[in-house]
Amino acid sequence: HGLYMQRQAGLSYEEMLSHRYFEDHPSEFYDFLRKVMLYPDAKPNPAHYALAKLEREGRLRAIITQNIDGLHQLAGSQNVIELHGSENRYYCLSCGRQYDMSCVTGTTGVPRCSCGGMIRPDVVLYGEMLNEDDLRRAIGLSMDCDLMVVAGTSLVVYPVAGLVNYLGRGAKLVILNRDETPYDDRADLLREYEPFGEDTKAVWLEEPSALRLDSQEARNLTLNGATALYPVYAAFVQAVYPNAGEGGYTPRELYEIVRCDGTITAYERLLDGTTDIVFAAAPSQAQLEAAAEAGMEYHLTPIGREAFVFFVNSRNPVTKLTVDEIQGIYTGEITNWREVGGEDQSIRPFQRAEDSGSQSALERLMDGLPLVEPELEDRVGTMGGIIQEVASYRNYRNAIGFSFRFYATEMVESGDIRLLALDGVEPTRETIRDGTYHITETFYAVTAAPVGEPPLQERDPTAAAFLDWILSDQGQQLIEQTGYVALK
Repeated sequence: HGLYMQRQAGLSYEEMLSHRYFEDHPSEFYDFLRKVMLYPDAKPNPAHYALAKLEREGRLRAIITQNIDGLHQLAGSQNVIELHGSENRYYCLSCGRQYDMSCVTGTTGVPRCSCGGMIRPDVVLYGEMLNEDDLRRAIGLSMDCDLMVVAGTSLVVYPVAGLVNYLGRGAKLVILNRDETPYDDRADLLREYEPFGEDTKAVWLEEPSALRLDSQEARNLTLNGATALYPVYAAFVQAVYPNAGEGGYTPRELYEIVRCDGTITAYERLLDGTTDIVFAAAPSQAQLEAAAEAGMEYHLTPIGREAFVFFVNSRNPVTKLTVDEIQGIYTGEITNWREVGGEDQSIRPFQRAEDSGSQSALERLMDGLPLVEPELEDRVGTMGGIIQEVASYRNYRNAIGFSFRFYATEMVESGDIRLLALDGVEPTRETIRDGTYHITETFYAVTAAPVGEPPLQERDPTAAAFLDWILSDQGQQLIEQTGYVALK
């Protein structure tokens, strides 16, 4: 990305590689292309060859690249999606005849076809849309992968940067980059609230906890949950669990005891027995059905409340909606902001991954009304991702998204979104507590057991004591101190 921040003849590289510059100044465009962009003798580096080897071994499904140099294919990779095209391909704007790079490197001025038409590179210039089929393939691969490795990109050029938002349930993300990226945030969030971490944001009890687990009890009570609720159960852990040093386990082992894999994976781990208690919103219908198919049932202990909120870009003049209008937008009956007092702009209603906590909350709010089927690129995998999409400058006129209040205002502080008042009431802790903001969600401590058998808390004294403590004055105090609303 840094290359395009440079300048030549008073223009940025980005301007010189734009559709408008190509049309208005084709001779200067090609002079720039030959001088700066084309390297016909370039060779793959060891990373290119390593990726090709992984593909041959069946361990790499595809490469999605913004590069236009063709070096992946030269190294032997077969399944390469070149979202920005290739500098090795050219075509005539008049007759469509195909050419290779020699039509530019072997000529001067503007290359011409034998028919007299101007030749252009088969690349996506600034100001042009990506190939829709290529983008859909990339999104489909992102939704279906087990692991996505993002290497050597700033993750600021959309829509490619948004691909990480489409990771499916249980998929892992690895980012390898010299500098920070906007998608480091989720990992940063978890580090910020890590129990017992140096300068952790997880709150502490102001008095000794009435319940303390020993190291063996802690090892035998594993926790997981929604990202938005990690600050809450991290605070529970600080109060009740022994620290890694005093507990006889390593920080890595503590991480395995207290995980935050997100709602979807946490519920799956609850069913396969690798997690004992999950902190999340109520399970979706699909999650209930998955439990039934596994011969299991969930047992939900309510522990607190939170506002389910909707937000728009801060540049959008709309500040409030009714629940009926929200339902109209998400059924597809309301499609333009002017219908709800805004500007004459189409509405782009983002949704989350199915079975995520906030998507399940949206489905409950719809109360049986059918959700409009989103475009593939409008279903975002992560809660941070939906905030990033709505906050994005390119979406400021038409986007709307949803989340939970604490996550959207405290965990991810973005001045580029605005929470909407619903039915004339702003979402605050006070309006949640007094019931005037009525779009609220109860959050739970969830256990699972085989159908017909007693729940964990009736079989395990440690689990019973822990859940009782969460509902005690001390546990409820930590919920309030964190920023949520306690039951009491």
